[in-house]
Amino acid sequence: HRLSRSEMKQVLASAWSPTRQRKLGGILLFCEPCLRASLADLSRYLPAASVVNRLYVPALNRRRTEAYLNYRIRTAGHLSAPPFTERQLDQIHTASRGLPGWINGEAYMTLRRILAAERQARHNEDIGMEMAPHGAQAA
Repeated sequence: HRLSRSEMKQVLASAWSPTRQRKLGGILLFCEPCLRASLADLSRYLPAASVVNRLYVPALNRRRTEAYLNYRIRTAGHLSAPPFTERQLDQIHTASRGLPGWINGEAYMTLRRILAAERQARHNEDIGMEMAPHGAQAA
């Protein structure tokens, strides 16, 4: 989260006019688990007529992290086998702590590394073919 406490207070207060009339239908905030107490504290500054519903989604375990990534990859159109190894899935889960937004970021970086390695392998293969004597196959 990148908002200061005073900025968060302003966001929550923006649903109400200075006369305490509701301006917005609602505000939906997504945040990391560590902000629960802060949001609960800030909700004290809202008018008494405010309704604050909180839905806490627990972090995904390793198995659900894999299922989540497989779902996201399939919906993106990747129809062959999932691109991540078990080790990569473990690393994504550990680094992200099971938080979906962080899982997305870790998976993105892992996919970039996979793509870079594949490009390098193709490049090395192309160089090997160029350096092989004419008519010979590179080992």
